[in-house]
Amino acid sequence: MCGGCNWLNGETIALDGAQALAMGGNFYELRNWTDADWQNARDAIQATNVKDRQGR
Repeated sequence: MCGGCNWLNGETIALDGAQALAMGGNFYELRNWTDADWQNARDAIQATNVKDRQGR
């Protein structure tokens, strides 16, 4: 950032225009999911898990 910030070595600073504060990060839209949306997500995850197991 500048010469006076040498102590920030290795730090990750998010420059997202406060989107994470305003929208709760990547999970903000999940608050609008219906029970059917959650079930569809569970079904998709389970189907992927079954497919992965069969491929081993």
